[in-house]
Amino acid sequence: MYLSRITLHTGQLSPAQLLHLVDRGEYVMHQWLWDLFPGGKERQFLYRREELQGAFRFFVLSQERPAESETFTIECRSFTPS
Repeated sequence: MYLSRITLHTGQLSPAQLLHLVDRGEYVMHQWLWDLFPGGKERQFLYRREELQGAFRFFVLSQERPAESETFTIECRSFTPS
């Protein structure tokens, strides 16, 4: 398992991405997180969202390591529950 801290800086979004985010909100953020776990498998992850000034931060627990992204800043480490 992996525990990731994933940050979305709204100032780095294109105008189209920002408009999509404003229009669709939480649904769009969830879709963008799903895009970090490609491969066609059932994507299982849990996340918690925090709002920061000019950014959103997600703490994500997942079976797979998230893919690199130009949209997000990703910090990831292995996680073994005890």
